[in-house]
Amino acid sequence: MKRNLFLLAISTTALAATRTYAAEPATRMELEEIVVTAQKRSENLQDVGAAITAFNADQIDRLGIRGLNDLTVMVPSLQLAEVGPGEAEVSMRGLVTGYGLAPTVSFYFDETPLDLRSDLRAGTSTPNLFDVDRVEVLRGPQGTLYGSSSLGGAIKVLARRPDPSGFALIASGGVSQVDGGDTGYSLKSAVNVPLSDNLAVRVVGIREEVGGFVDRVQPTDWYEAAPQDPIVGRSINGYETTEFRGSLLWEPDGGWSIRPGFTYMKSASQGRNSFETNRGRYLQGGLVNESFENETKIASLVVEKDLGFASILSSSSYLKKQSDSYNDYSGLAAQLSVAFAGTALPLYPLVSLDPVSYEQVAQEIRLVSARSERLNWIAGAYFNSTDQRVGQYFEDDAYAAFLHEVFGVSPVGRSFDYDQHNSDRQKAVFAEADLAVTPRLHLIAGARYYDLDQTFRSVSGGILAGPEQPLVRSGASGVNPKASIKFDATAGATFYATAAAGFRPGGPNPLIIGPCTLADVYRTSYGDDNVWNYEVGAKLAPAGAQVSFNVAAFQIDWKDIQQAVVDPGCGSLFTANVGEARSRGIEAELTWRPLPQLLLSGGGSYVDAQFTSIDEAFAEALPIATGDRVTDVPRVQVNLGAELRLPLTSTVSGYLRGDAHYTGSTPGSFSDRSPNTLRRSYKLLNASAGVQFGSTELELRVRNIADDVIYMGAESFGETFGYMLVGMPRTFELNATYQFGQ
Repeated sequence: MKRNLFLLAISTTALAATRTYAAEPATRMELEEIVVTAQKRSENLQDVGAAITAFNADQIDRLGIRGLNDLTVMVPSLQLAEVGPGEAEVSMRGLVTGYGLAPTVSFYFDETPLDLRSDLRAGTSTPNLFDVDRVEVLRGPQGTLYGSSSLGGAIKVLARRPDPSGFALIASGGVSQVDGGDTGYSLKSAVNVPLSDNLAVRVVGIREEVGGFVDRVQPTDWYEAAPQDPIVGRSINGYETTEFRGSLLWEPDGGWSIRPGFTYMKSASQGRNSFETNRGRYLQGGLVNESFENETKIASLVVEKDLGFASILSSSSYLKKQSDSYNDYSGLAAQLSVAFAGTALPLYPLVSLDPVSYEQVAQEIRLVSARSERLNWIAGAYFNSTDQRVGQYFEDDAYAAFLHEVFGVSPVGRSFDYDQHNSDRQKAVFAEADLAVTPRLHLIAGARYYDLDQTFRSVSGGILAGPEQPLVRSGASGVNPKASIKFDATAGATFYATAAAGFRPGGPNPLIIGPCTLADVYRTSYGDDNVWNYEVGAKLAPAGAQVSFNVAAFQIDWKDIQQAVVDPGCGSLFTANVGEARSRGIEAELTWRPLPQLLLSGGGSYVDAQFTSIDEAFAEALPIATGDRVTDVPRVQVNLGAELRLPLTSTVSGYLRGDAHYTGSTPGSFSDRSPNTLRRSYKLLNASAGVQFGSTELELRVRNIADDVIYMGAESFGETFGYMLVGMPRTFELNATYQFGQ
């Protein structure tokens, strides 16, 4: 595709959606009341005594939110690092995760949890946010209602449900151009078909191709400070995604609701969104053409029944996920060559095949009381069974022969083969009650009892391999409590204070290769880490004032932090509970409509996350000390937005929108605190303009107007250079949508 600036035309035909625009265009904007289910019952967002950011379907469209990446610039304290197309590691309020660990932020797609342990190119699978009814971001531990892996918070993506009341259809198309990169396109459609007055089906299809912008060069020496190597691949990091969703809603007599559903997501890419600091902006060295592919299938069934005094819900889901990556490890081969032979030359291509598969069964049953002015409660039980299989196989005939020559051993097969099988089983029961002591004063208390069991086994071979790991079992059980007080001072002013606990499951370790410096403190399994969150907040939305302001201040005490450790004596990698940290911060969000046609918004967070103690046993192995900042936690995030809607004619309206975001710098690596791993600050400016006539909307959008480098993560290649994981450069988009229906 041509690498020019945006000069494209689009012709898109589409039919309809779940809402229509009036013949006379609406230009008056009201502050919208958003109903959320964050506490697993429907409530007005401003009435919930918790720090929650929510976006309804209209806001998702207006703000151009396509996925979790776009949420990070609009939600205080939220951070994300892409590990592959549609795959991410998510963190909130300074509680980060890492390779091979369970998430610190729980992610739900409807009622299905997607809390899978990350791997090289596999993380949390993030669906496209087209035809989504609502996104809810719950900040702070949600251990009572959402369980393990929610110690930093939880994200819920709620798809639109089928609607028996009428037919609706939406189709949307767009083209994009990355400045200095490739073109892309998107095709999206959704159809809602009523089959009777109590039965409907909804089907969604999405196909996108995103242009790449990173070029691959042929390295002559990995250790050159400023190489001038030839470019051998253009825009290698473009990717494509395919997504299908199908759901059915049946509401038979007697207060029943039955919703089976199926989701299919697939993403593929030929390279990573990264560049090397010694080569220049968006240049990446490599001897091998890489490829990454992820495929996720989810089957679900949600059954609800109104019992009068309460409603009962059963959520059953089955998830199967396969991730296959073909990775260039030639840089690692150079590092090993230096360690074993004293020189990185000649360069050897080294390919790592990394298949990862997941299989998950989840079941939750909960009972939610009918709404009462005095006492509201929820109780339930949860079960989850997840199996993960990880493989790593080096394709390296030439390099294997070199290693066998160095070690004086006859070549036999590959230099490294590895197979690993993890099993996680979780059982839990939970309850929470909200007691109105007076009409304005509420006391909320809850607890969750959990029981975890994990098994681990690994088999390895090759000259670089460690010993096989026989079956290892580990487990834990405990109680996660929560207590909160909420005071409704007036109809538009709510104040609250909360103390809540959260946890993340531990897991087994592979065996280490001796002699190792940390052999005495190595364990075949590492334990849970856990947090206590202390928070106060206020939600202000005076009636008729067309303004809302939400603020929260928190302190989180994080104990038994899970972290990968490289033994300084033998180089073996294992996970340990290395110490404690403290995260303090403040978050604020403001929405104001000073004029009927003008909407202003802003938000931000200040988070100070630092280690308060490091276990003495790991002090020499880790380049961190008490008082150092926690990795990948910017202190400052700020976002501002403005939207203006004006009538152009009696039947046509137009709008202009601008958004600005700033993210501060942060250390980018837990194991390396050199300047090569500093994640620099960045600013992001977006703008859009569009027209609406009848049921048609045309929009021009420019993302990253200033073409700043969007730093999302950092890794290091020793003292020579760093790998910078980045977001998209300046990108131009033209989109068209035509809607018809109710």
